[in-house]
Amino acid sequence: GINAEYGQTKKSDASSALQELESKMSDISKTVVKARSDLDSVLESVKDEEKERDRVVKSIAETEQVIKTKSEELVKLQEKVSAMQEEEEREKDLVDKAVSNLDAVRA
Repeated sequence: GINAEYGQTKKSDASSALQELESKMSDISKTVVKARSDLDSVLESVKDEEKERDRVVKSIAETEQVIKTKSEELVKLQEKVSAMQEEEEREKDLVDKAVSNLDAVRA
C-alpha cells in the first residue's frame, strides 16, 4: 500500500540524490584535474622564464666583464699613445735644436 509506495519513492529519491552527488563529484574531480594541469603548465612556464632570466643575467655579467677588460685595455693604449706623443714632441724639439745649432754654425 501506501507504505510500500512511500518506501519506493524514498528509495528513488535517495538513488536520484546519490546519482546527482556522484555527477557533482565527477565534475569536481574533472575541475581539480584541469586546475592541476593548468597549475603544472604555469609552473613549467615560470621555471622556463627563470632559466631564461638567469641566462640573460649571466650574459649581462659576461658582457660587463668584457667591457671592463676592454676599457682597461683602452686606458693602457691611451697611455701608450700619450707617451709616444710626448716622445715625438721631445724628438721634434731635439731636431729643431739640432737644426738651429747647424744653422748657427753655418752662419
